Amino acid sequence: MDQLYDYTLTLAYERENIQERDKALKKRTKINRSIPSAPLELKYKYDSDPLALFWQARRARLMPLFQFLAYYQVMEYYYPIFSSSAAVSKIRDHVKDPLFNAQQDSHIVKILSLVQSSSHSGFGSEKDQLRVTIGACFNNEELYEYFVKDEDIYNFYLDHIGKNISDIKITVRKQDSEFVRQVSERIYDIRNKVVHKKADESDSAILFPFSPGANKLK
Repeated sequence: MDQLYDYTLTLAYERENIQERDKALKKRTKINRSIPSAPLELKYKYDSDPLALFWQARRARLMPLFQFLAYYQVMEYYYPIFSSSAAVSKIRDHVKDPLFNAQQDSHIVKILSLVQSSSHSGFGSEKDQLRVTIGACFNNEELYEYFVKDEDIYNFYLDHIGKNISDIKITVRKQDSEFVRQVSERIYDIRNKVVHKKADESDSAILFPFSPGANKLK
């Protein structure tokens, strides 16, 4: 319902007093007996923690900076999964190379460098993990379709209206643009402007609440 009808719908918290809940349920049933009961088939189960962040973002429509961070944290949750998968693929390709020689230290050092780039939260820098995560979920063609299917969105990036949000442009005019790289760099730049707020930084390096950039962040 959320995705199909743009209707923010969240589950209510379970009441601690089960007897009170049952009593209220019986009362509602007596008021309207015409409501048919039907089995609800649940086909998929999504990760509860990032889903909670997503619901939080959906409900923060009047707080664009807070909403952006909540959406960003949804992606951030999956950094270790996608970055680890990308690192495993790189190591596998290196080991399967016909020229790979386990007796040569330089070849082993290259594998070690791939492993050492990891941390407890994934492989590579946060910026690299963001790019890998976006690339695992979308390809350039899908992102291009997103930018051109809506005239307002297309013109927004074509005319670089959002330059007070980020200086990083997305070249929507070219279908073969590196959208995964451009989108990840722009999102990461915005993330830094939202998170980092120091007095000695220029206004262009910060996104403050109620600023023109924040108001256009949607």
